[in-house]
Amino acid sequence: MNSEAAISQEFEEILKLIRDNKIKTYTLKFEPDPGDDNFVKHVPEKFYVSKINTTLIATYTDFENFLRDLYKHEHFLDISSIEIKPYSKNKRILLIDLQLKLYAQRDPGVATDFRSAPAQVQENKESSDNKPEDKSNSSDNNAKG
Repeated sequence: MNSEAAISQEFEEILKLIRDNKIKTYTLKFEPDPGDDNFVKHVPEKFYVSKINTTLIATYTDFENFLRDLYKHEHFLDISSIEIKPYSKNKRILLIDLQLKLYAQRDPGVATDFRSAPAQVQENKESSDNKPEDKSNSSDNNAKG
């Protein structure tokens, strides 16, 4: 599966948040697999990344609500930059340049193993101090959990 397919659901969720908060999209640029992402650069086999550059038009309240919803968003994302300028003809309207990075796991099993690695290292250290019988018992417990 390519990165666009893996991230498409998350991208749709961001667009829904924009619509739900009554924000208008003036420009939108989607860049799959940007080469400048430090996080994915170190674990490219674990995550896809895509960058979104957009200009939004919103009121202060609508944009505030959008940021709250974005904060609650359940997937990995990075707000890389926000530049806010008031519209010259109506200062209550904002022109917002927003850059986001969306992340998606390539293989959920691999990412889960990656996050639990410190616990496994500690567990292996403890079991090396025990008798061989204890090692087999601890591995049986791990297989069940």
